[in-house]
Amino acid sequence: MVALMLLLLPVVSVGCGSPETEEEEPEVAEAVEPEEPKEEEEEPEEEPTDEQPVSVDQWRNPTGVDSLVPDFEVLEWTWTSYADGEETSSTDVSYRFEGTEQVGDKETIKIVLTFDDQEIVMWVDDDGEAVQTEIDGELLPDEVANMMVNPMLNAVFWPFIAARTFRVSDVVMGRGYGWDTQVVSTETRQVGDLQAEVTEIVVEVGPPHTEEGEEVEITWEIGDFGEFQMLLGWSTSEAAAGDANFDMKITRVVPR
Repeated sequence: MVALMLLLLPVVSVGCGSPETEEEEPEVAEAVEPEEPKEEEEEPEEEPTDEQPVSVDQWRNPTGVDSLVPDFEVLEWTWTSYADGEETSSTDVSYRFEGTEQVGDKETIKIVLTFDDQEIVMWVDDDGEAVQTEIDGELLPDEVANMMVNPMLNAVFWPFIAARTFRVSDVVMGRGYGWDTQVVSTETRQVGDLQAEVTEIVVEVGPPHTEEGEEVEITWEIGDFGEFQMLLGWSTSEAAAGDANFDMKITRVVPR
């Protein structure tokens, strides 16, 4: 942090003498030209201290169907969770946009999500709300769909929900307290059919985001596709605890 300069102002003390007992003729003071006021010196502006390792001006982070549909035609990713240093589960997720279809009196957007050998077909409105849902070829009543699908979607989008919770876009722009970032490398990489400039950043996470005295190391891969940026990879050190301990890798991106 830039220290603030303290301006020390001199204190001028004025003394008062005792009055004379005899009257004296007042002296006529010579006229003194008034001094021109001195211009106040401007304090130097504080320079920003936070470094910005990556430019993030069009950040995309799909935490649900409502933010996935407007931005992507295809998105594929893999995420693996760990507990006590051991892999507990691994999931391959594929999303694709399949155009518009009429469902009853509503024009909807048809999307398909596949993961863990399950296929969810959803017809959603412009807000991403499900109008009709099908799992493994079976249409579900609305009440059943809400109870079954919402927990599934929370699990599918968990890596992006974690990215929002950890405020990834803010951290890589040098904002926030309790983070220490270091750029490891930058390279051009093929992600599906697209090329992206991928910057690998190691982030040391400390209090207040962790318990006092604890520190977690996370590696993020930020992909810049020119028109937008997004998190392409996430891996944690073995010291990471709880739900944050997972690896995620995006393997294909096709924007809309």
